[in-house]
Amino acid sequence: MSIRRIVFSWLLGSGLLAIGIMALLACLWHVTLRHYGSGVTHAPESAPWVLNHRAQHLLNVAMASGKDKTIIDAAVHIRSHGQLSGPGFSNHSHTAPTGGIFKNPWAWWQYRRTASAAHAAPGPDFDGEYFSQLLRQIRAMPGDYRARILARAPPGSSGPNKNSASVPVVTNRYVTWLASRAPNHLTPVVSLVPGATAVGQRLTHWIKQGVKHIRWLPVRQHINLASPAAKMFYNKLAKAHAKLMLPVGRVRDGKGKPQWIRPGAIKPALAAGVSVELTLAGASGPNGQQLMPALFHLLATSKHAKHITIDLTGVLSNHAPRTLLKPLLAHPQYYRNLQYASNYPHSAVAGRIDVHQLAAAGFINPKLVTPLEAIDKVNPLAFSLVVMRNVHLPQTQLGFPSSVFESKKSLE
Repeated sequence: MSIRRIVFSWLLGSGLLAIGIMALLACLWHVTLRHYGSGVTHAPESAPWVLNHRAQHLLNVAMASGKDKTIIDAAVHIRSHGQLSGPGFSNHSHTAPTGGIFKNPWAWWQYRRTASAAHAAPGPDFDGEYFSQLLRQIRAMPGDYRARILARAPPGSSGPNKNSASVPVVTNRYVTWLASRAPNHLTPVVSLVPGATAVGQRLTHWIKQGVKHIRWLPVRQHINLASPAAKMFYNKLAKAHAKLMLPVGRVRDGKGKPQWIRPGAIKPALAAGVSVELTLAGASGPNGQQLMPALFHLLATSKHAKHITIDLTGVLSNHAPRTLLKPLLAHPQYYRNLQYASNYPHSAVAGRIDVHQLAAAGFINPKLVTPLEAIDKVNPLAFSLVVMRNVHLPQTQLGFPSSVFESKKSLE
């Protein structure tokens, strides 16, 4: 055999081997993403034909909440690559991690995993796929379901990071336009940073558009809750009768470093007459569990306690059932302050809400595990709701009442 033929055979074999390896890696990647991303096996519209009687009954009972039978989901996150734009504006949203897999592999993996859970693949149709899958799940519910979709502003102009291209952004115009596409199902929440240019005028604009909720991310947006700019903003919110949403507890900054937001930090907002809705972040501070004792102290001592709402974002995931869910269930005197939130699409990630662990810890009846898993394979948004409707304080029958899930005037 000539040297030329040997070289050709070696190159051909190497090429075929490389193609085989790439095909195998692609297959493994697909299987991995399906296993750790989305656990859905059927379309949301298939629920009446796919779910057995037990699972369908659980879903029907979960939706039959409140006098008007309208379920309110206080927190649904929007993901966008800036592809969809409405008439008269360009969508400058960008939520994918910058730099790709090599710059920040963990953030990239988490984003791909969450996108898979929302059935949106990276590509030119990402925005449409994300929004379509969200609406399909809502419309497949056996009853009325309204979700608040959240905007996310870049850091304020006075913050240390003035380049918003490196941080996730979901623009106010995008979420309000999306909500206008499905006004019976979606309500927009805009994000405004105090101290930003013309923030007062922008607040007035959105209030005139019917927006009633303003979202802050104090650590990521570099907002000092006690600053003069924040206090001026509180006064404007109070005059507009708008509600402020923000997290408390242990949150992480853009570099992953933990920061702490005290529940007591909202006192200036309450004193100004602003109603505040809190999302519970990490419960553990420098000295162990700090969030829940501080939160309950605030609710017990503040004369403005009736103006504090706590949404249930993330209380079913990871260690939160022990550190957040259990203390909330154990204090029924504060159920009136609670509001259901799915935290979609994070709650849709395969295994993020582990019903086997919830059953083992006594939060749900073990007999419900199988029908709950069946619902999860069809409609993750419904799955989160049904699980929350069925959790109870271990060794008791104490669970969240319908008022936690139903329509409230402040949420309409």
